[in-house]
Amino acid sequence: MKTFARRDSDVYRITGQKMFASIANETDVGVLFAKTDRDAGARGVIGFIVEPKRYPGWKVQPIEMLGLANAFRTNVLYLDDFIVPVENRLGAEGAGFDRHADASGRARHGGGQRPGDRPTRHRAGYETTMN
Repeated sequence: MKTFARRDSDVYRITGQKMFASIANETDVGVLFAKTDRDAGARGVIGFIVEPKRYPGWKVQPIEMLGLANAFRTNVLYLDDFIVPVENRLGAEGAGFDRHADASGRARHGGGQRPGDRPTRHRAGYETTMN
């Protein structure tokens, strides 16, 4: 992963590129992963809630696809000092990608919850990421 997030006071400035970023041209809010420490491996990866229409530095170029792949526009995403407020960071720096993967796995698969317990299931994933 080459996308890098640098802390600058009360914001992060994210630079890099993402290939095959589905609906990046239309989204109002999304989740983006970037490294905050290039030498920390997966522990240096952190998630951010991003708002591309609210902050500068988000540029999208559509990729032409064939067949059903056109159902969701696929793009190359270019980030040039894209601004993300610190409060949009998911978890603490250094918590690493494993924390995010664990939380999304619990949210997706239920973490032992009953099938009808969706709100609780997703809340458990959210709380794991934030703590």
